[in-house]
Amino acid sequence: MKKRIITALLIVPPVLITVAYAPILVIKIVSFIAGLIAIDEFHGLIKKTDKIYWIYSLFAFSMVFWLAAERADLFGPAILMTFIMLLLIPLLTKNDINYDFTHVAGSWLAITYVSLYSFFYIMIRLPKGRGMLITIFFMVWITDSTAMLFGKFFGKRKLSPVISPHKTVEGFAAGAVASIVTSLSIGQFFNLFSTTDAVAIGLIVGIAGQAGDLIESTFKRYAGKKDSGKLFPGHGGVLDRLDSLAISVALSYLYITLVS
Repeated sequence: MKKRIITALLIVPPVLITVAYAPILVIKIVSFIAGLIAIDEFHGLIKKTDKIYWIYSLFAFSMVFWLAAERADLFGPAILMTFIMLLLIPLLTKNDINYDFTHVAGSWLAITYVSLYSFFYIMIRLPKGRGMLITIFFMVWITDSTAMLFGKFFGKRKLSPVISPHKTVEGFAAGAVASIVTSLSIGQFFNLFSTTDAVAIGLIVGIAGQAGDLIESTFKRYAGKKDSGKLFPGHGGVLDRLDSLAISVALSYLYITLVS
């Protein structure tokens, strides 16, 4: 726990300062580098993955990231194109129609999941985008802490005993409520969201953030690993730190642009 706290104190302030004041290009590059590391970590969690899929995943992620970062509407078509190209790899390199397509599925999942990092850059270009991104960061962190503490002291029903034995239904609900309260408090104070939008985004982040954590826990459980990497002592790798944030930011962006 001590190592976890020290690492958080060393990481969180620079991250917040970068999001608040760094040129947009810097945020774009940092998000891209984080994505490359995450792709490598993801393939470390996928068993029996050929090296060619690792190489292709890095290339495909790069393509999707830079396309989506400039035009968010290209995210879907780009992801679909990577899947079609993935299907051709075993036919072109293995010349075997009976090839195990687990490699294809795993690589496409890695590309799709990690490409959500492009939304860190996409979000920040919106009016008040920096403030909204920082608010979502706080919402995710507070949701995670509240869910953990509330579940530890008051949790009775396991949320997903096989995937994450320590998560509880009570903790999940408390985390979602904490996210809404955080969204209302910060969003209203800095005039970032209307009351309706603050509640909606708070609910989205409260649910999506915890769901993202469960999804990554599923990958780690499948691989038989506690963490996706060792980059951050006490916290694991890039995937461990950005699993909840990436999904939360992407879905919040969709809400803001399509509904708000």
